[in-house]
Amino acid sequence: METTKKNKENKTRYALLGLLLEGKATGYELKKKMDSSLVYFWSESFGQIYPTLKQMEEEGLVQAEEQPVGDKIRYPYSITNKGRQVLREWLAIPPAAEIIRNELLLKLFFAQPQDKDTVLAHLSQQRLQNQSLQRTFEQLAETLQVSQQAGWIFRSLTLEYGLRAVRAELEWLTYAEREIAKLTMAR
Repeated sequence: METTKKNKENKTRYALLGLLLEGKATGYELKKKMDSSLVYFWSESFGQIYPTLKQMEEEGLVQAEEQPVGDKIRYPYSITNKGRQVLREWLAIPPAAEIIRNELLLKLFFAQPQDKDTVLAHLSQQRLQNQSLQRTFEQLAETLQVSQQAGWIFRSLTLEYGLRAVRAELEWLTYAEREIAKLTMAR
């Protein structure tokens, strides 16, 4: 029962704790880090980040340090030993099964033969997006291989997952376009 409860809880805290392993950061800096590294498979809004940081501070998982900068005050957070332990415990729990939410598939599911041109346009747009994403992932892979920083193999595996998923979807898009063309010719 405990595992089920943990699998249903909000994962924002673990993303933030993981990012804080890299060093102190403000909520704004954590959002920027997330948008430059995790965004391809995990994202959070500022509206999710700041309340979670506050809650984690109350729980003793992170610690904020007041830093005057000019006439403003920054609050960089750092992960505590308790936060590291909570993150390690979460990493040991098997991941929950994810339900895919894909608007393209939803539209395709409900499409009718008369929607053929619209569906083909959607598939073409999806192809362009995936080709762009594939180029981005390939560039990231080159950068990651050069740096080979601590933990690089795990980041490399995450990136490889993204590359393979994009390539698989590109292959599926070709298949879908062919199948729609066959349907059209059969009429």
